[in-house]
Amino acid sequence: SYVLGFSTKKLIQVSVSWGGASNPDFKAETAVVMANQLLSYLLGAGYRLDAVNAQGPNNTAIVFRGYDTAERMTILTLTVGAPANQQPAGSAPALLQLSYVLDPRNPDIYRIPRGQF
Repeated sequence: SYVLGFSTKKLIQVSVSWGGASNPDFKAETAVVMANQLLSYLLGAGYRLDAVNAQGPNNTAIVFRGYDTAERMTILTLTVGAPANQQPAGSAPALLQLSYVLDPRNPDIYRIPRGQF
């Protein structure tokens, strides 16, 4: 997916997702193997590390979060529920997401004025 900035209309984020609603057959085991391969690559890519294998919200692991020399952020997250044979009907499948964010500290987003919502 691509995200365009509110005021600049320029590309501010690119995300690549595997699994989730678009691929309900994506197995947690496959997601973990892919996450580890991407982590190995990212650890050798010269990023300033912020987080590696950290717990995130809602059963999500932050596999990698780092910044390049221009302070652009790369983040790899993994969400894995219970094993497939123990998942409740209708539960979400595994989701692996890799995102590149242009300016995570000052995103070009619309901000609702105070008192308008």
